[in-house]
Amino acid sequence: MVDKKILSCDVCGKSFDSTNALEKHMELAHKDTRMAKSIGKQKTSSFIHSKKLIIAVIIGVLIAFSAGLGVYYTMGINSNPQNSLTIGGIECNSMEQLQYHIHAHLDVYVNGHQIYIPPQIGIIDDKCIYWLHTHDSTGIIHIESPIKKDYTLGQFFQVWRSKLGNSSSFEEVLGGKQVPTVYVNGTKVPNNMNYKDVKLKAHDEIALVYGTPPKSIPSNYSFPEGL
Repeated sequence: MVDKKILSCDVCGKSFDSTNALEKHMELAHKDTRMAKSIGKQKTSSFIHSKKLIIAVIIGVLIAFSAGLGVYYTMGINSNPQNSLTIGGIECNSMEQLQYHIHAHLDVYVNGHQIYIPPQIGIIDDKCIYWLHTHDSTGIIHIESPIKKDYTLGQFFQVWRSKLGNSSSFEEVLGGKQVPTVYVNGTKVPNNMNYKDVKLKAHDEIALVYGTPPKSIPSNYSFPEGL
């Protein structure tokens, strides 16, 4: 006599002598329980998959954020090409800054002869424009800044010198190593004041005289309407 293999129901514990009998019992007596277990397994698998997906997304975001911070700190604020062009505290921006917008006029004389002041000082075509610049050859200095503050003739000269690209050429244009006599609105500035410290004020007429003075010193300038 061969011993029959006894199988037990894992739900109610009832014994059966064949797999078919156990399957039939489970189908009839525990159909709902089996379905619930199957759904539970599916939900568990789905939850685990979703959790893994969320973790992967979070890790990806953190990696991208860290990489971005690294690039930012590597480049630094001075990576801005406009900031790298700053001269004497005067920035070169992609557009004109009109929060503080005034104009002054400059005349330069060397041994009685008036010196040509070129246009486009402080303007780099298709790139940027300095807070201190000229548009034409009239000698009008445009002061266009994002902040209201005093700017000086020395700062304008620094921007002008950069246009020539050669400081010695700039000095030659302005009378070599001679120290100029300075007039503001026709009044002579004291000799103990450095001409580079002369402030650029609205509608001032500034005259620099190197060597022999001209026959007359201008005391004002007729600015075009709107300037």
